[in-house]
Amino acid sequence: MSSSKQPRSYAGNAGLAAIGRIAPLAVQLIATPFIIAAFGVDSYAVWAILATTISLMLTADLGVVGIMQRYHSVARANEDVRQGGRITATVLLFLLVLLVVLTLIGPWIADFLVSIIKIGPGLTDSAWFVFRYSGTLAVMQLIALALTAYLAAQNRFLASAVSSIAARSLFVVALVIVLSGDYGLKGLVVASFVDGIAAIVIAGAMCWKHLAFEVRGLVNKSELKELWAYSWRNQASALGFVAQRESDVLMAAIMLPAAFQATIAATAQLAAAAAFAPTIALIPLFTNLSALSATSIEKVKAATQSAEKNWFALVLPFSALVMSIGPFATVAWLGPQLPDLLPTMALLSAGFLIVLANSVRAVYVRAIGKPGIESTSYFWLFLSKLAVGIPATLIWGIYGLAASTVISSFISVFVMWRLTSRNEIRIKPTPLNRSTVTISFIALFTGLIAAAAIWLVIDIRPLQLVLYGLLGLLLTGGIFIFYRSKGLS
Repeated sequence: MSSSKQPRSYAGNAGLAAIGRIAPLAVQLIATPFIIAAFGVDSYAVWAILATTISLMLTADLGVVGIMQRYHSVARANEDVRQGGRITATVLLFLLVLLVVLTLIGPWIADFLVSIIKIGPGLTDSAWFVFRYSGTLAVMQLIALALTAYLAAQNRFLASAVSSIAARSLFVVALVIVLSGDYGLKGLVVASFVDGIAAIVIAGAMCWKHLAFEVRGLVNKSELKELWAYSWRNQASALGFVAQRESDVLMAAIMLPAAFQATIAATAQLAAAAAFAPTIALIPLFTNLSALSATSIEKVKAATQSAEKNWFALVLPFSALVMSIGPFATVAWLGPQLPDLLPTMALLSAGFLIVLANSVRAVYVRAIGKPGIESTSYFWLFLSKLAVGIPATLIWGIYGLAASTVISSFISVFVMWRLTSRNEIRIKPTPLNRSTVTISFIALFTGLIAAAAIWLVIDIRPLQLVLYGLLGLLLTGGIFIFYRSKGLS
């Protein structure tokens, strides 16, 4: 972007996209210690596995949610309202069919999960009830995500953020009621239904004109062929992302005792949320690059190179702060009842942060219609995770499992950069500059001071909450200032 106004417009969109995507994670993470305190570690382990199961099922859409933002962006660039309407109708029809199917096979899903997961004593019936509705809850969230993806493709990021916050607010009310009463895990399922229904209704209201006047008929055969070719590759990329984020939780559920399951579940949640937080700012970039792909691949490549330069100027200091603050903040937030929190959080955070080197390139290959490149990098990540993680967990336990994430992440980055160095899609590497490295060292030093402050107040719960909130505001403010000054493209 050349003008000063454009970066500010991108910054505003990035901020709104961040608010919309962070809201569900923020509620889940903030609720974690309260759920542990109310129901115990064993019940929380069941709830964490449900969250992981839903995350996995959120990818069982054949990529249809991913195509919403890309192809609606292309349709908007071509000023083709009818094509956009056909895409929405096709996606919603598929998701409604998926909702019915997963609801019907819910009991079989519950039987399977109960049979393979180590569940705490006396929780089998409650766990079965929780897992019974995992598919239904997942597809409800998919429908809401499809509608918000349409809003993102139209650059209506304010509407997307408002719908997310409104739905999460209702979920918080339901969650407070459940935690204050004796409703147990079944009450948490009811609260999740409140969240899913609210998300669909509110997002639908935000795009009611499109649904009422533009959604007419399904895509034709040629459009369906193109959408299918893109969507199944995009589906593989989505599966790879979730496998990256959730493989530690699933492996812990099968290979480690319940106490360590809870540690991995809690730290993986926090580490992924912290490490991948900046990628939310790339949502408007995907819209921009997808629209450019309708005109010129060279323009897409130029915009991508500019975005990657600014991306590294952000994520290097951000990573330094996360590594120095995150492990200590996790201990302060979750408390000492979960074993080996600090080293586990440090290792998982390092692994997730390494993958940020792929983020802009992943958006690039999806925008030009080649998400299979991202899928390949995830395939090697998951393969190396199994090859290294299983023996490492058997030998070193929770430390071996967490450390294997670092190794598999390096392999994923290597594969992605090799594949995006091909002639027809080649993106030139972005060299690090002196100012970025200097800022990273300053961030690391500042973070170590903050970590020391966290350690000093680690046994004082009210101060922990205040300090945690201040650090969150500090990080959020730094990202906002960065995008106000530079933007990503």
